[in-house]
Amino acid sequence: MMKKALSLLMVLLLAVSTVALVGCDNNESRYNEAISLMEQGEYEEALTAYNALSDYEKGLVTNSDKFDEIALALSVEIVIARIDNMSDTPNEAEFDEIWDLYGALDAVARGSVTNAERLHAAHQEVVAARQEAAAARREAAAEEAAAEAERLRNTIDGMWHIVEEPSMDFSTRTIRITGVLRNDSGVDARSVFITFYIYDRNGNRIGNARDSLTTWNAGDTWRYEATFFTREESISWNTRPTIAAYVRR
Repeated sequence: MMKKALSLLMVLLLAVSTVALVGCDNNESRYNEAISLMEQGEYEEALTAYNALSDYEKGLVTNSDKFDEIALALSVEIVIARIDNMSDTPNEAEFDEIWDLYGALDAVARGSVTNAERLHAAHQEVVAARQEAAAARREAAAEEAAAEAERLRNTIDGMWHIVEEPSMDFSTRTIRITGVLRNDSGVDARSVFITFYIYDRNGNRIGNARDSLTTWNAGDTWRYEATFFTREESISWNTRPTIAAYVRR
């Protein structure tokens, strides 16, 4: 591949030598820079120098299609060299740069990359590592969310004040537990639920009496009415309710 590139380079040099650059010393200097870099084997720099030429300057090259072939050949050689020099465990930035260079080649040119198998193997490893990292991030986020939910629950639970003790009314098989609480947590809460556990005559828990509140701001009082329907005639309930809420930040 490199021999072909150098052979095509000689064609380019011959073409450039025949170009009329009357009174254009600057043009000659720019061409010479690209040619010199090519001769020194600085192929990436040579391509950069050629691409820096103006459209007019590039138009002076009578067989510029040959240079396009050289540029393509050199691009392949550059990708091969980068893959050869790639570390066994490339970091994401190093791999992404090489993968982008490889992806910029057309299908035919990619088929000329003799060590592409090494790049594809690295690609599989990078993809697997990214998937593993993403899964770890999701797991960590879920654990953090669960911890935050528990912290917020604990923040509001136990930090309210009983203004009016709860009392129960049992009529027509409906249990109504009413009372007044004040939010002393220092934070605004939303989606608030208050729950009383209901037990039968044998002490078995048969259900919950519950009420809810959309927003419970710090310092506000809440007159709740938790209800539960039952056919039991002899029941008991816990006088200290459980309160769950989300806390606004």
